[in-house]
Amino acid sequence: MASVLPQPDAPSLGHQEVQRLLEELEAVYLSTETEWLDINPIRDYLIRDLGYEDNDELEDALKTSFENFVNAMPNCELRKVTEENKEEKIQFRMKRDPERSEWPKEPRVLTYKVKSRANLWNIVHKSPNGTFEIPHMEFEISADGKRRVTQNSRVPSLTDEMTD
Repeated sequence: MASVLPQPDAPSLGHQEVQRLLEELEAVYLSTETEWLDINPIRDYLIRDLGYEDNDELEDALKTSFENFVNAMPNCELRKVTEENKEEKIQFRMKRDPERSEWPKEPRVLTYKVKSRANLWNIVHKSPNGTFEIPHMEFEISADGKRRVTQNSRVPSLTDEMTD
């Protein structure tokens, strides 16, 4: 029996660490032939591979559990699985990107209004097929086939232009 876990609040992390963890998580997932993977062995692999001392150090960096971190990512999905006479396991999978034929006929534009310096710390998770733009600065991260995590505060002139 399986049940999908509800989405929690997003963890509080810097964009580079989120990018690093997501890239590794996706690489591990794509290297397997299995749709759903047990989360604990993946967490243990990432701890060793990314240089964390142990699970406590990883969770301290994430400011949440690894399970909550994965569940908060828009391209991941978690479920609880209970097999007969066995304990409950948490599994995850990466959500499939839609095929080009499934894309809407008209592109969708999402606009985020930065109204204060505090808004600059929000993290944006860009699809491999999406484009991230700040038009008034002529700044763009193109649709390059890679997922990107960016933070508005990393665009120096944008931070300089903002006043509280």
